[in-house]
Amino acid sequence: MAFVVVVLLAILSTISFVFLLLVLYKTKHRTDIYHRLRRYYSVDTKKLQKSEDILHRVYKRIQKTSKPFADLDVTKKLDFKIKQAGFEIFGAEFIIIIALVSLVVLVVTYIITLNLTYAPLAGVAVPILSILWLNSRIKKRRQAFTEQLGDCLTTVANALRAGYSFQQAMDVVAREMEPPISSEFEHVATDVAMGVTLENALEQMNNRVGSSDFDLVVTAVLIQREIGGNLAQILDTIS
Repeated sequence: MAFVVVVLLAILSTISFVFLLLVLYKTKHRTDIYHRLRRYYSVDTKKLQKSEDILHRVYKRIQKTSKPFADLDVTKKLDFKIKQAGFEIFGAEFIIIIALVSLVVLVVTYIITLNLTYAPLAGVAVPILSILWLNSRIKKRRQAFTEQLGDCLTTVANALRAGYSFQQAMDVVAREMEPPISSEFEHVATDVAMGVTLENALEQMNNRVGSSDFDLVVTAVLIQREIGGNLAQILDTIS
């Protein structure tokens, strides 16, 4: 019976961890949007402001606590996996959230079971289940990206025929299509705006996505940019 309680606690805590991760991720964007909207609306938003400020303070505290772990190898690997999953937080922040939830689960499990064997097991279950969830999200996101790729190539090819440059065609995809493919192309546009070459930005996107189909697209684009050719026709053929 105690073992069942531990398993249930671990599962519930992992769900709580995922929820907290999503809330903190959204908070980064919502807080900025909220403060912009305050300039245009005079309605009473004190409750909204209070909740947003609390979440913002929590996230800032997690950011500050995570700084000493930012240069660890495991943290850098997590950075990449989290980007693959479609989040913009860092691996060190991910570790801090897992550690906090694991500690809470460990304490609660001990209070319920009064067993020094089950409590550590419940605490260890949290990071294991969280990593499994992260890997599952990466796999689903890659599959969704691949399913969108045919329409994406058609959109880019049509934009090229209409006189757009390849970079402008990518902006059309980022604007017109749904995530995850739109967010990935938006990421490329941001990288290019920050000074990264288009070739390197595409290679980084290819590494994040991990799709053999998209690898073929990137290879074709890079070859075309080097030796020339009708890119619209090439993309139609790949599609």
